[in-house]
Amino acid sequence: MDCEKVLEGGPWLIHQHYITLRQWTPNFKPSEAITTHLKVWVDLLELPMEYYDKEVLLRVGAAIGKPVKIHPITERRERVRFARLCVEIDLKSPFLSQIKIGQP
Repeated sequence: MDCEKVLEGGPWLIHQHYITLRQWTPNFKPSEAITTHLKVWVDLLELPMEYYDKEVLLRVGAAIGKPVKIHPITERRERVRFARLCVEIDLKSPFLSQIKIGQP
């Protein structure tokens, strides 16, 4: 149970460095490990308050990757300078530098 919380609860930040975790496997060799997906925090700068809705934020996250979770401060609408989402991205796909939300 605790192992699942740790593996699924990330991404983890230790001393301002993100770490990734994976399930232990016998004979693991770090030099041969291939990471294809990564959980990252995405900041949505200046997102209007009307988009601070769980369903809307998850749809925005889906445009970036696979939505994992919404940061608790964003979910409670305590900080409006930016919204923060955790998404899992495919490292083999091109990265998005920006997405357009709402009216032009």
